[in-house]
Amino acid sequence: MSQWNVRWGVAGVADSERFLTQRLENFFSFSILISIIIGLFFADDTALHFSSKQQLAYLIEKMFQILVFIEYISLVVCVKNRWYFIRSNWMMLLVIFLLVFGDTFHATLLIFPLKVVRIFMIFIAMMPSMRVVSRYYFFNNMAAIFFVSIIITVLFGLIVSFIDPAVHTPLDGIWWAAQTVTTVGYGDIVPISVLGRLIGIFLMIIAIAMFVSITSRLSAWLTHEVKKQRVVGQNLSISEADREKRAIASMDSLMDEIKRLNEKVDVLISKDQSS
Repeated sequence: MSQWNVRWGVAGVADSERFLTQRLENFFSFSILISIIIGLFFADDTALHFSSKQQLAYLIEKMFQILVFIEYISLVVCVKNRWYFIRSNWMMLLVIFLLVFGDTFHATLLIFPLKVVRIFMIFIAMMPSMRVVSRYYFFNNMAAIFFVSIIITVLFGLIVSFIDPAVHTPLDGIWWAAQTVTTVGYGDIVPISVLGRLIGIFLMIIAIAMFVSITSRLSAWLTHEVKKQRVVGQNLSISEADREKRAIASMDSLMDEIKRLNEKVDVLISKDQSS
């Protein structure tokens, strides 16, 4: 386990832990991340309006809080070295502290702007889950890379729609994030706030890493397929050569047998003539 994970308090469950404990961490991490994404969809600041929006946002928020509490308690109970887990996952304690002493989606501080505080809390709440997501990203599996790339794109789009006045709806934010990641940049939706543009710059940097990962994986897959085809072709050529050698050997053996039979026939004919 890398030291920076321990230092930043997002070490998670150690690789030496039981398989069930690791699967439990994966389940809660993805569940919490999905609840954050859905919560951003129905945040008060978005332009998405319908009659039961506030009730639905309240339920999602409570579900997020319950998931965080259950995840931490269940992992503390299941891990072997509880003190090391608590010490190397202090970020989860910080998230619980914010949930107890402040509302994750509506907390305010007089020193900083409200939007900055919300984004800060959202990123803190996501960090333990993103550690698990990034681990899947480096599995070097194409399906995992695409899945994590979609999550990152949707998440950044929702965050920008949450904080930038020029991005009116969550779908507009996702559309802007997709343009940014794919370097298309139609320009129909552009963040105008400083925080929105900073997040856009951060997303551009992440998009470079995403494209490098996808391109390298595709290159590795194509190289593997070409090598496999070459091996198959070599095996086919070798088998064809073997078959030709066997056929030639059979023909030589048959010619030798015919030659011996001719010699026997000649001997019999000469004996018959002499008699």
